[in-house]
Amino acid sequence: MSWDGSTDSGGSGLAHYAVSVDGLQDQTVSAGTTTATVDSLAAETSYEIGVSAVDGAGNASNTSTVTATTSTGDGAGDVLAEVEPSTTTATVGERITFQVADTSGDERWITALDWTFGDGTTATGWWNEHAYAVAGTYTVAVTATANDGDTTTDEVTITVS
Repeated sequence: MSWDGSTDSGGSGLAHYAVSVDGLQDQTVSAGTTTATVDSLAAETSYEIGVSAVDGAGNASNTSTVTATTSTGDGAGDVLAEVEPSTTTATVGERITFQVADTSGDERWITALDWTFGDGTTATGWWNEHAYAVAGTYTVAVTATANDGDTTTDEVTITVS
């Protein structure tokens, strides 16, 4: 999970964030961090995940919560396909080759692969080439669909100079 950072105007400063699961504190996250991974959740179960900011005096903000439902453990959280770029750093106009490593397993197979290159360009298929016209940092994503209808997305960051 991730959240927007907080500040403390009362003078004692932001000390940490408290992450909770169903109202019980699960972990403490340092003040400079705005992400946390919640582990050991049961499959097919809804949880109320919350985060609150705690200042140096121990005062906690109101807890912001979301309800999240876990899926079955059949994919163990793994992606169906992994992006494999020929490079993660390139120059403007340089062609980068992207291919997919099939990680779907023995019981499932990939039926569709949809790509986004972070610059408005999209594609399909197991293999693609792409060149960026402008320097910057781009997120390349491939969304894989399996024969059982499951979809996952894998991403890689490309830096173009």
